[in-house]
Amino acid sequence: MSFSLIEACKKRKRWPKFFRFHSFAEPGNPIAPLGPFRDNVRLFLQEAGELEDYNVAGNSLWCTLLIHDKSHVMAPLYTIEEHVHYSSHPFCDHCRCVGWSGHFVSKRRYHFIIPMDNGWHKPLDEGVIDKQSHILHGVIHCNGYGHLLCVNGIEGGSKFLSGREIMDLWDRICTNLRAR
Repeated sequence: MSFSLIEACKKRKRWPKFFRFHSFAEPGNPIAPLGPFRDNVRLFLQEAGELEDYNVAGNSLWCTLLIHDKSHVMAPLYTIEEHVHYSSHPFCDHCRCVGWSGHFVSKRRYHFIIPMDNGWHKPLDEGVIDKQSHILHGVIHCNGYGHLLCVNGIEGGSKFLSGREIMDLWDRICTNLRAR
Protein backbone atom coordinates (compact mmCIF):
# COMPACT_ATOMS: atom_id res chain seq x y z
CA MET A 1 0.00 0.00 0.00
CA SER A 2 1.47 3.31 -1.00
CA PHE A 3 0.25 6.75 -0.16
CA SER A 4 0.81 10.12 -1.69
CA LEU A 5 2.85 12.96 -0.29
CA ILE A 6 -0.29 15.00 0.35
CA GLU A 7 -1.83 12.19 2.44
CA ALA A 8 1.38 11.86 4.46
CA CYS A 9 1.50 15.57 5.18
CA LYS A 10 -2.14 15.60 6.31
CA LYS A 11 -1.44 12.76 8.74
CA ARG A 12 1.75 14.35 10.04
CA LYS A 13 0.29 17.89 10.21
CA ARG A 14 3.57 19.32 8.93
CA TRP A 15 5.55 19.32 5.69
CA PRO A 16 8.23 16.67 6.07
CA LYS A 17 11.58 16.51 4.33
CA PHE A 18 11.73 13.96 1.57
CA PHE A 19 14.51 12.63 -0.64
CA ARG A 20 14.84 10.62 -3.84
CA PHE A 21 15.30 6.93 -3.07
CA HIS A 22 18.05 6.22 -5.60
CA SER A 23 20.21 9.23 -4.75
CA PHE A 24 19.67 9.31 -0.99
CA ALA A 25 22.88 9.00 1.06
CA GLU A 26 25.17 9.69 -1.86
CA PRO A 27 28.06 11.98 -0.92
CA GLY A 28 26.62 15.35 0.09
CA ASN A 29 23.00 14.12 0.10
CA PRO A 30 21.81 14.77 2.80
CA ILE A 31 25.14 15.31 4.57
CA ALA A 32 28.82 15.53 3.74
CA PRO A 33 30.45 13.37 6.44
CA LEU A 34 33.33 14.98 8.26
CA GLY A 35 33.98 12.94 11.37
CA PRO A 36 33.35 9.57 12.95
CA PHE A 37 30.02 7.75 12.79
CA ARG A 38 28.72 9.09 16.11
CA ASP A 39 29.03 12.69 14.83
CA ASN A 40 27.76 11.89 11.34
CA VAL A 41 24.63 10.11 12.56
CA ARG A 42 23.68 13.12 14.71
CA LEU A 43 24.14 15.43 11.72
CA PHE A 44 22.19 12.98 9.54
CA LEU A 45 19.24 12.96 11.93
CA GLN A 46 19.30 16.74 12.20
CA GLU A 47 19.42 17.30 8.42
CA ALA A 48 17.40 14.38 7.02
CA GLY A 49 15.08 13.22 9.77
CA GLU A 50 11.85 14.53 11.22
CA LEU A 51 11.53 13.79 14.93
CA GLU A 52 8.30 11.89 15.46
CA ASP A 53 5.85 12.95 18.17
CA TYR A 54 5.89 9.48 19.79
CA ASN A 55 8.57 7.13 21.11
CA VAL A 56 9.17 3.43 20.55
CA ALA A 57 9.83 1.67 23.87
CA GLY A 58 11.07 4.99 25.29
CA ASN A 59 13.51 5.58 22.41
CA SER A 60 13.54 8.62 20.13
CA LEU A 61 12.36 8.08 16.57
CA TRP A 62 13.04 10.00 13.36
CA CYS A 63 11.43 9.53 9.96
CA THR A 64 12.95 10.24 6.56
CA LEU A 65 10.64 9.96 3.56
CA LEU A 66 12.11 8.46 0.39
CA ILE A 67 10.39 8.87 -2.99
CA HIS A 68 11.03 5.99 -5.41
CA ASP A 69 12.13 7.39 -8.77
CA LYS A 70 10.16 5.04 -11.04
CA SER A 71 7.00 4.09 -9.13
CA HIS A 72 6.73 7.40 -7.21
CA VAL A 73 5.75 5.62 -3.99
CA MET A 74 6.91 7.14 -0.75
CA ALA A 75 8.69 4.81 1.70
CA PRO A 76 9.49 5.83 5.28
CA LEU A 77 12.99 5.20 6.61
CA TYR A 78 12.77 5.21 10.39
CA THR A 79 15.80 5.73 12.60
CA ILE A 80 15.47 4.68 16.24
CA GLU A 81 18.10 5.77 18.76
CA GLU A 82 18.19 2.97 21.34
CA HIS A 83 19.93 3.71 24.64
CA VAL A 84 21.59 0.45 25.66
CA HIS A 85 21.35 0.96 29.43
CA TYR A 86 17.54 1.24 29.22
CA SER A 87 17.14 -1.58 26.69
CA SER A 88 15.62 -4.96 27.45
CA HIS A 89 18.64 -6.39 25.55
CA PRO A 90 21.65 -4.37 26.73
CA PHE A 91 24.17 -6.71 25.08
CA CYS A 92 24.08 -7.17 21.31
CA ASP A 93 23.31 -10.79 20.39
CA HIS A 94 25.02 -10.33 17.03
CA CYS A 95 28.23 -9.09 18.65
CA ARG A 96 28.01 -11.91 21.21
CA CYS A 97 28.31 -14.42 18.38
CA VAL A 98 31.71 -13.01 17.41
CA GLY A 99 33.12 -12.93 20.95
CA TRP A 100 32.09 -9.59 22.47
CA SER A 101 29.57 -11.20 24.80
CA GLY A 102 30.40 -9.53 28.11
CA HIS A 103 30.99 -6.01 26.95
CA PHE A 104 28.73 -3.13 26.11
CA VAL A 105 29.64 -2.29 22.54
CA SER A 106 28.48 1.29 22.93
CA LYS A 107 25.98 3.40 24.83
CA ARG A 108 23.62 3.80 21.86
CA ARG A 109 22.47 1.78 18.87
CA TYR A 110 20.80 3.21 15.80
CA HIS A 111 18.19 1.05 14.08
CA PHE A 112 17.44 1.90 10.44
CA ILE A 113 14.08 0.40 9.51
CA ILE A 114 11.80 0.42 6.48
CA PRO A 115 8.69 -1.50 7.56
CA MET A 116 6.69 -3.72 5.21
CA ASP A 117 4.55 -1.90 2.65
CA ASN A 118 1.29 -2.42 4.54
CA GLY A 119 2.73 -0.59 7.60
CA TRP A 120 3.98 2.56 5.90
CA HIS A 121 1.00 4.64 6.97
CA LYS A 122 0.93 3.36 10.58
CA PRO A 123 3.02 4.37 13.60
CA LEU A 124 5.67 1.86 14.65
CA ASP A 125 4.71 -0.43 17.53
CA GLU A 126 6.70 -1.28 20.65
CA GLY A 127 8.09 -4.58 19.33
CA VAL A 128 9.45 -3.15 16.07
CA ILE A 129 13.10 -3.69 17.04
CA ASP A 130 12.62 -7.44 17.48
CA LYS A 131 10.68 -8.10 14.25
CA GLN A 132 12.37 -9.78 11.30
CA SER A 133 9.68 -8.92 8.75
CA HIS A 134 10.86 -5.45 7.71
CA ILE A 135 11.89 -4.50 4.21
CA LEU A 136 15.14 -3.19 5.74
CA HIS A 137 16.46 -3.47 9.27
CA GLY A 138 20.03 -2.58 10.05
CA VAL A 139 21.58 -1.59 13.35
CA ILE A 140 24.77 0.39 13.83
CA HIS A 141 26.40 0.87 17.22
CA CYS A 142 27.58 4.34 18.21
CA ASN A 143 31.18 3.21 17.60
CA GLY A 144 30.35 2.63 13.92
CA TYR A 145 30.18 -1.17 13.89
CA GLY A 146 26.90 -2.55 12.68
CA HIS A 147 24.80 -5.42 11.43
CA LEU A 148 22.38 -5.84 8.57
CA LEU A 149 19.56 -7.82 10.18
CA CYS A 150 17.12 -8.28 7.32
CA VAL A 151 16.37 -7.34 3.72
CA ASN A 152 13.01 -8.35 2.28
CA GLY A 153 12.56 -7.00 -1.22
CA ILE A 154 10.05 -8.10 -3.81
CA GLU A 155 11.26 -11.65 -3.24
CA GLY A 156 10.45 -11.29 0.49
CA GLY A 157 7.03 -9.68 0.27
CA SER A 158 7.56 -6.05 -0.73
CA LYS A 159 5.35 -4.78 -3.53
CA PHE A 160 7.57 -1.88 -4.59
CA LEU A 161 11.25 -2.30 -3.61
CA SER A 162 13.62 -4.95 -4.88
CA GLY A 163 16.32 -6.51 -2.73
CA ARG A 164 19.03 -4.94 -4.89
CA GLU A 165 17.57 -1.45 -4.41
CA ILE A 166 17.42 -1.97 -0.66
CA MET A 167 21.00 -3.27 -0.49
CA ASP A 168 22.20 -0.30 -2.53
CA LEU A 169 20.42 2.04 -0.10
CA TRP A 170 21.98 0.30 2.92
CA ASP A 171 25.45 0.50 1.34
CA ARG A 172 25.00 4.22 0.65
CA ILE A 173 23.81 4.88 4.22
CA CYS A 174 26.77 3.02 5.72
CA THR A 175 29.25 4.75 3.43
CA ASN A 176 27.77 8.22 3.97
CA LEU A 177 27.71 7.84 7.76
CA ARG A 178 31.17 6.22 7.78
CA ALA A 179 30.07 3.01 9.46
CA ARG A 180 32.75 0.38 9.77
